[in-house]
This record gives sequence, C-alpha cells and structure tokens, in this order.
Amino acid sequence: NLWVFGGIGYGASGASGELNDLWKFNSSTGWVWMSGSKTVNAKGAVSGSAIGPGARQDAVSWLDGSGNFWLFGGRGYDVNGVLCILHDLWKYNTSAGWTFVGGSSVMGTTTGAGGQLGIYGTLNTFDALTLPGSREYSISWTDGSGNLWLFGGEGYDSAGKLGYLNDLWEFSPSQGTAGEWRWMGGSNVASKYSAGYGGLGTPDATYIPGGRLSSLSWTDKSGNFWLFGGEGSAVDGVFGELSGLWEYAPPTSAGGGT
Repeated sequence: NLWVFGGIGYGASGASGELNDLWKFNSSTGWVWMSGSKTVNAKGAVSGSAIGPGARQDAVSWLDGSGNFWLFGGRGYDVNGVLCILHDLWKYNTSAGWTFVGGSSVMGTTTGAGGQLGIYGTLNTFDALTLPGSREYSISWTDGSGNLWLFGGEGYDSAGKLGYLNDLWEFSPSQGTAGEWRWMGGSNVASKYSAGYGGLGTPDATYIPGGRLSSLSWTDKSGNFWLFGGEGSAVDGVFGELSGLWEYAPPTSAGGGT
C-alpha cells in the first residue's frame, strides 16, 4: 500500500493551504482517507479523539521494521494553531492510529523565532533528554534494524540559531520507554561547511557533508546511506546548489559510522 500525508494543497472545500490528512492507496481498492482534517491549516492535538499531527509541509518520514509510519518536524501548525518550524515526533500504526512520541508540541519560546533548539547531549549516546532541534527540508533513512536516521535541513542549533544544519541523528524505537535519540555526528552549530572531502572514495570518520537541505537520499542493499546534492555549503563555506555524492556506513555497535 502507498501512503500520503499532508503537504501544501487543497482541502475538501477547495481552499488552499497546509494539510494534515493521511491517505492510503491500494491498487485494488483505490484511495482511503485514514485520518486528519478535510480543511487546511488544522492544528495538532496530542490527546483526545482528534489526536494527530498538525498540518505541515517539508517534514521527514520513515517506515520502521514493524510497518509503523513516523513523522518529524516540518513547517506547519502546532497544538495552539501557531505556524512555525515544528519539533514533534509522531508514530502512526494502522490499528492504534497516531501516537505523540516526543519533542515539543508547541512553537519554541527560547529562541524567540519560532523553533525549539537542539539538545545534543553526548555524541553516540542515547538519552531520553537528547533531541534534534526544530527543522524542515531534512533528509531521512531507515536502517536494517528499523532505526530512524535524520540529517541536516534548515532549523535550530544548540544555541537557538536558525540556519542550515549538518548534524546526523539516530532514533531507536526500542530504546527507553518510548524510544530515544542519539547525536551521531556533524556540528551542533548551524551553517557549518564541510569538514573536508578527503580522498575520493576514501572513508574517514572526520569527514561529513556541510549543512544543507532538500538533498536526495537512499539506502543500498548493504545498509549504507547515500546522500546527493541539495542546497547548502561546500568546503569553502560558499552557499549554493551542491553536486557532491556521499556514502555513510552506519555503526554496528555503539560507536560511530564512517
């Protein structure tokens, strides 16, 4: 089955705006409306009968090893109906519906600019308090163990500064009581350029792509992550459209990848 959630579009009345409707498509039965509002710009709800994420665009999503759909961030409406860059993590199960898993359900107040700052904690360490900052246009992967991976985008760093990010995160649904994040690499400061490209085709744990958004990504049959292009910073710190191709090998233990 194919699934579609939200984005910018048209509600049932023909009004345009941001959507939070979830749809399933089956080649035999066609489309089925599964949840969310028929109207645009709907706010989110973390409890009650209408629980679910608010309308948004440019969020990231994953499918875990159990077939659950996950959603994080994007630009849209919080539980108070405020338009902002979001910080909320959601899980959708076909039997149970939506569950609010973590992050903040409201616009950030610490930055004064509409987003929650990142809490990076200790590198390579799962922690219930560790969280990526609010962001949009990020890149995502799912590994062979069903863990969720997040890279970069435009959002808020550890100091609440808005910019292009190059931080790499892993979320494990099996950690703790409701899953936990760990910061795996990159900078906790926004608008960082690449730490170095090194030798072509040569892995090194010190290399990482510069801050960027809207890249292409995929996972190969060996479980390695691939990243191409996007808009961001090259090795000289100049911003523009990128054409670099990167490969990341995820860790097989608590250590980092290459």
